Amino acid sequence: MKTKSLNSSLPSTLFLGVVGLLSTSCVQVPQEQHTSYATTEISLQDITEKQAYSSTLEGLTDALISPRVRGHIMKKCVEEGQRVKAGEQLFLIDNRQAILEVNTAKANVQAAKAQLSTARLECESQQNLYDKGISSSYILAEAKNRVQTAEANLAQAEANLEMAELDLSYHTITTPIDGIVGSIPYNVGELVDVSTTLTTISGTQEMIAKFSINEEQLGNVLLAGGVDSVLQTAPEVQLQLKNGQIHPYKGRIISISGVVNRITGAVSVRAQFPNPDGQLYSGVQGSVLIPFEYNNMIIIPQSAIVRLQHKALVYTVKDSLAHATDVEVVSLSNGKEAAVLNGLNVGDRIVTIGAANLTDGQQVIF
Repeated sequence: MKTKSLNSSLPSTLFLGVVGLLSTSCVQVPQEQHTSYATTEISLQDITEKQAYSSTLEGLTDALISPRVRGHIMKKCVEEGQRVKAGEQLFLIDNRQAILEVNTAKANVQAAKAQLSTARLECESQQNLYDKGISSSYILAEAKNRVQTAEANLAQAEANLEMAELDLSYHTITTPIDGIVGSIPYNVGELVDVSTTLTTISGTQEMIAKFSINEEQLGNVLLAGGVDSVLQTAPEVQLQLKNGQIHPYKGRIISISGVVNRITGAVSVRAQFPNPDGQLYSGVQGSVLIPFEYNNMIIIPQSAIVRLQHKALVYTVKDSLAHATDVEVVSLSNGKEAAVLNGLNVGDRIVTIGAANLTDGQQVIF
């Protein structure tokens, strides 16, 4: 009896289970998901930032030191890194032959002077004889000619002496400027000639920082007032060294080439910095920090910009719908913001976070 009752109720139980399962699955209907986005309303701002440009330093009056004559180095009078004053001796090139030539030239001058003295005495004697009617005009003319020849010989001998003394002076190499001695790759006894660079004297009282800016950065300069404005107002710039220290003396931009290099796409710029303490050296690398003032500009976060190849766009929000808007922007050096040159207006609302996940026409909740 019990077994029959159990068997007869089994189909009903299965039917109710299937119906319940179907009912449950019908209730779980997927709901539309809405994602909220961070937005902001556009307004005008004033901002000052410092753009950093990698640079290499050199002395304003760096001088390459090369010999004027060929010969062996007899004496090295300075060491690398030594401070020198204008006119101070740096090297001595073997000058023994030059000294002999000077002595010979001096002797020739003395001989020429003696010959001139003799010629003048003879001329005076002939003049007296001519005045007395004893000597002819022809003999007097010859005597005068010998005086002129002797004078010419003396002038030539004196010129040769000057040349010999000048040549001798070339063997003593001095610095034309105050500065610091650079590397000296040559030692005493080595043969050098006019094509040899013995060392470099870096005039360190004023230093030049050379750097380049690309076309986008040139746009920043133009945005800040243009090349002429930058040079005329001579904005103070700073120099940051590799160790992060800031040079205590501010400098100024003294030249912008204004011509974009066709190969590198860069523009050459030079900034000048005082260096009275001699803390800067030629060849030192650092960064020139140039302040740029952006007045009444639209500044937006970088997170709002979606970059597609050479194109930049942001999503404006109107009537809760996202609209892809092309913009022209200049990235700021802080890496977090950009200045908008075209594409947005005051009062526009843009998506600042999550823009990369949007599509044109998508509903935006904020």
